[in-house]
Amino acid sequence: MQAYPNYNTNSQLDYSAEQLRLPLDLSVKIEKTDLMWTFLEVIREVNLNKYLKKHRGNQGHDNRMMMKTVLLAYMNQVYSLREMEEKCRTDIRFMYLSEEENPSHMAFQRFINNQLKGNISDIFTEIICEKTGADTRILYLDGTMIEANANKFTFVWKKTAEKSLKKSLARVREVIANIEKDTDLKYEYKELTSDHLNGFAVKVFNYCAEKEIRFVYGKGKRKTPIQRSYDELRKHTAKIEECAEKIDICGDDRNSYSKTDHDATFMHMKYDHYMNTGVFKPGYNIQLGESDEYIRHIRVGNNRTDTRTFIPFMEGYQERYDELPGIIVADAGYGSYDNYMWCLTHQTDAYIKYQLYEKEKTAEFRKQKYRKENLLHEENGKLLCPKGREFVYKFDRVSKKTDYLCISQVWECRTCNRCPYRKSCTKSKGNRRDKINAAGDELREAARERLDSAVGKQLREQRCIQAEGTFGIIKNDWNYVRLHRRGFENVENEIYLVCIGFNLMKYHHKKMRKILS
Repeated sequence: MQAYPNYNTNSQLDYSAEQLRLPLDLSVKIEKTDLMWTFLEVIREVNLNKYLKKHRGNQGHDNRMMMKTVLLAYMNQVYSLREMEEKCRTDIRFMYLSEEENPSHMAFQRFINNQLKGNISDIFTEIICEKTGADTRILYLDGTMIEANANKFTFVWKKTAEKSLKKSLARVREVIANIEKDTDLKYEYKELTSDHLNGFAVKVFNYCAEKEIRFVYGKGKRKTPIQRSYDELRKHTAKIEECAEKIDICGDDRNSYSKTDHDATFMHMKYDHYMNTGVFKPGYNIQLGESDEYIRHIRVGNNRTDTRTFIPFMEGYQERYDELPGIIVADAGYGSYDNYMWCLTHQTDAYIKYQLYEKEKTAEFRKQKYRKENLLHEENGKLLCPKGREFVYKFDRVSKKTDYLCISQVWECRTCNRCPYRKSCTKSKGNRRDKINAAGDELREAARERLDSAVGKQLREQRCIQAEGTFGIIKNDWNYVRLHRRGFENVENEIYLVCIGFNLMKYHHKKMRKILS
């Protein structure tokens, strides 16, 4: 007999009314102090249409909606495209901005590549100029290394390629000499280029075909001398092409690159530098300039040091805003003759440390009696060593490493051979020589006076807070320590998005402080 359930009208059923809920406006559930409203306040004043390209056919997702979603994602430290896709399905703020559409990660990828490339710099400029109202008289400059999206074992060193190229060229000369000895062929060119060598290899092959010299390969086969020379010529020609390509990719300014990202340079990251690990990793040099806690300018490069990045950075700043800041504050990584001269010619106050600024204040430095900075002094127009022996002017030397004209005077002490302190004073075989750059010394003296003043101390303190603090927030608080994209253009695009998110978040925090105070 079939058993039927006992329906009791008085019993309570496990009833859920979730299916009966009506769709409500998502904005009602978002708090009024949420950062999304600050984001919309700023983005409404930006004319996004002039940065968006129109295309025929299926329009897909709305470009304005996609741009707002991407910028809000970077404001919330969301860097992964798949995470953006998930946010549009689960986060109520992204659902509100995306109008409850669910763009895929590939849709975000296509939008960033097709719409934002080439325009992101202008979007950054308009956002920072329209709403922030930052005080631009003072610019705090700092740089850092960020690891590239490349394997650390894919290094290519320029010096190694140059050595291999030199060995291959020497071996090719021997092979050509053997071929000319065994045949009546002559190498008609003076230069050993890959095109000429390939053409000469074709002549050797045709010569063997005419003489009915068979080429044999495989185990147990004996090659003729001309075939061995031909095979070596082909092998070394391929090696020459490979080395020449590696040297060309490195260029004049770099000594290495990564096989998976040719624009990345192998360098010490901050951790490797301070911990002396000796590990090189592929990375990019990111330069940021801050004013009033906002990022004002960005430069992405592959230089291993900050010294050579200062002038291109400031030229890019001037091109962006048609003006220069009145005061530039930077650390000792930017203190060079060229950088001081650039600030002097552009009438900008440079509160920039030089390399020995901090070290020369220590007691250990002053105890080093035989340093040029401590020993040599001027009396009645003469340079004297600590023992009172006179230095004599020898000649002028013009530096070839600087962009601005830099002339140094070379002075020599004539009586070092009879000095009992010679071993402690100099390591040269002859007399001690020192270069005196009067212009450089004057620039450093002026920088020392500015840095030691009350204003200089305050600016140096603010640089630690603003410039270094910005990288502290991005790298430590936001955990942005490694790039997600490859190639210089893609990396620059990514850094701009991160900096736009930082400025928007900074504006939101300042706005909340005013409301709560």
